[in-house]
This record gives sequence, structure tokens and C-alpha cells, in this order.
Amino acid sequence: KNRTINFIEFMKLLQDCNLLVFPLDEQAAHNIFLAMQDTTPIDDNDSQEEYLYHEFTEALVACTVYRYPCPYIPLDNRVEHFVTSNILTHLRPRLKHHGIRIDPDLKVVPLVSIP
Repeated sequence: KNRTINFIEFMKLLQDCNLLVFPLDEQAAHNIFLAMQDTTPIDDNDSQEEYLYHEFTEALVACTVYRYPCPYIPLDNRVEHFVTSNILTHLRPRLKHHGIRIDPDLKVVPLVSIP
């Protein structure tokens, strides 16, 4: 199994989840992809055109900040909402088709501001 995600796959994920809307447009997504690249090569042939897992998670956090820039909502709450409402809800049918089951009790986490 692949342990990386390339730029085309990253953009496909964002497109499939309907996330490429201002301010998280294609240019912003491309900038995020380039900025999250680990500068340490994995091997001599590494072209840095793919994300490792930690780079991918950082990219998701960066996408979250673009999508929900409000500083009064804790970042962990914004990320959890981003993943549950924008990614898992859109991918649930596709994952089910491939035999991957998302817990049916998984709820979309609401955005909650700091009291």
C-alpha cells in the first residue's frame, strides 16, 4: 500500500470533498502542498513530489486554517470539524464501496467558539 500521497491525489481529495472554494482555491492548495514538503530527502531519487503521513496531516491543518480562519475557535475544534464535516461525510459512500466502514455514530463536530 502507498504510504504517500502525491499532488494529483491531494487535489483530487480536495475536489472530491468540494473544498476548493475561496479562500482555499487551487492556488492556495498548491501553495500548501509546496510549503508542507519535508526538506529532508527520503533517498537519492526522492523528488519531493509526494507527502509522507506527517506532511499530509500538516497540510490538512493548513487547509483547515484557510477554510476556518477564525482565531476565536480553538484549532483542534476547527480541524476536527473540517475532517468530520468536509472529508469524512463526503467520502463515506466511496469508502463504504471499498469495504472501509466509518463508525455510523461518528457525528460532525460543530464549530464552537471560545466562551
